[in-house]
Amino acid sequence: MNIGVEVGFIPVSDPGVLVVAPQPDGAVTITHGSPVAAQRGLSLLRGDLRLHGEARPHREQCRVETLTVMFDVSRNAVLTVEAVIELLGICAGMGINRVMLYTEDTYLIEAMPWFGHGRGGYSLDDLHTMDAAATELGIELVGCIQTLGHLANAIKWPALSRMRDTESVLLVDEPRTYELIAAMLDTMSAGLRSRTIHLGMDETFGLGGGVHRNRYGLAEPSSIFLRHLTRVVQMCRDRGLEPMIWSDMILRAGSPDNRPSDLDAPLAAEFIAQLPAGLRLVHWDYNHNEVDHHRRQIKRHRDLGQVPVVAGGVHTWRQHWANLPQTWRCLNPMLDAASEAGAKDLMLTVWGNGGSEFDWFSALPAVQTFADHAWGADDDIEARFVGSVDASFAAWVAASELDLAPGEPVGPSNTSVWVLWLDPVLDHVSVTGLDPQRYDTLADRLTSAASTRPGDRRLSGPALLARTVAAKLRVHHSLRDSYHRGACGQLVDELIPTARELVGQLAEAHRARWHEMNRTQGWELVERRYAGLVSRLETLATLLARGERIDTLDAPQLDPPARHLRHDLVASGSLDQA
Repeated sequence: MNIGVEVGFIPVSDPGVLVVAPQPDGAVTITHGSPVAAQRGLSLLRGDLRLHGEARPHREQCRVETLTVMFDVSRNAVLTVEAVIELLGICAGMGINRVMLYTEDTYLIEAMPWFGHGRGGYSLDDLHTMDAAATELGIELVGCIQTLGHLANAIKWPALSRMRDTESVLLVDEPRTYELIAAMLDTMSAGLRSRTIHLGMDETFGLGGGVHRNRYGLAEPSSIFLRHLTRVVQMCRDRGLEPMIWSDMILRAGSPDNRPSDLDAPLAAEFIAQLPAGLRLVHWDYNHNEVDHHRRQIKRHRDLGQVPVVAGGVHTWRQHWANLPQTWRCLNPMLDAASEAGAKDLMLTVWGNGGSEFDWFSALPAVQTFADHAWGADDDIEARFVGSVDASFAAWVAASELDLAPGEPVGPSNTSVWVLWLDPVLDHVSVTGLDPQRYDTLADRLTSAASTRPGDRRLSGPALLARTVAAKLRVHHSLRDSYHRGACGQLVDELIPTARELVGQLAEAHRARWHEMNRTQGWELVERRYAGLVSRLETLATLLARGERIDTLDAPQLDPPARHLRHDLVASGSLDQA
């Protein structure tokens, strides 16, 4: 990319070195220890030129060996190859040197055509293409799969059902299970040149409690887990692969409540003693915000004999736009604890639960700060984000105000999605604490910000969502009083049609964004939600216009605490059935 100045590159042996040095003649030299360091240097230079109009000096030293971002492409949305390559380029410019694509069954296994059937999975050619792009950027693209749990979408098919213990867990000790896993490992080995592989194995709830118990009798889940883990790790070794797993099942083994965050639970010594040697553990924690909690969790892993890969998460899993304040509330203490412990491997996960309705790019401010922490960057975050994304950091963070709950400047709520999908006819949970005008004001701010820089065009999405939420809140606020007074004219003639029109506009904008980034599979779930909401608004207008009785409006509403204003609260009787 032409940035308007002459740039010279000076490679050095230390991979963490980065120095951007403006020269008296107007040229700039970038001293770098790795390809991603060089690209981060270019991003720093671009940001300074775009925002400040001049090149500025920078001296950074990356404090870790691997800086990983993981994108979940298994929860309904599968990024296109082109979108993956675009994100790889942005990540490289931020200084990220490892990327994982979390694929449960969203990659194709030639010998097992039913695996991932209809899910938009990546072919071997796709893997080769993405791997080549990553390698050219200096990024290691690592396979991140599942080899025990989280495989409901794969083993639902009759052709694979004999490998099923429970709805989502593979049948341990079944020979065909290991044929499947061998095919998984061989596919990833053939598609990606990295010899590191993430085997998953988290949240294997119900392990041994289904077909396995009927066939082999009752056994401790921990013993089944260990036997399976040992076998799969050996399969990796036979292929020259270095495996890692999520560590939560190891932490759960000693907890009477089966909680990985149970700091008072002793580690199960007998269980620990049987872990395969050399297995890398990935400690994930997305919700705790105390440094001491993370210190103690990392120490528990040290008691297992290693400083783990430390993985935080961008709060994207029930949003349309990342909840960035809550992300940093939990991520920053974890990164501080990891730095204290001398962790050399950090990971940031971008999960897509709830149908992956969110905009992938909305996670990028968190990726920027994650990378900046490792590189020891200065305070000019606006310039760095302009250099990486050509967008306004503060405005992208402001879009997270969509999901602030009343009285909470930061928290785990996803208020905008909660209100969007709340059934307008049932109207069984109060939203009186939410101010429509606040959302209209936010929509105005985001609409204005969307024209600031080229990358800010994405803000038109959260702006339209804010406008839609405001309109829908006005329907909910007016509904009960108007219904009981028998005065529903404004609802029928104005408020519901306005909400209906905005929902339609939001659906069209969301559809365009989806197909810009994702494969076509998966949109059907989100489309049904929008279609269902439009239909329910039309039903409400019809019932009110006819003066018909609506039983749910004769029943009392509940007023939930603000901290409970989350999408999952209204899963029953709402449009969220992911």
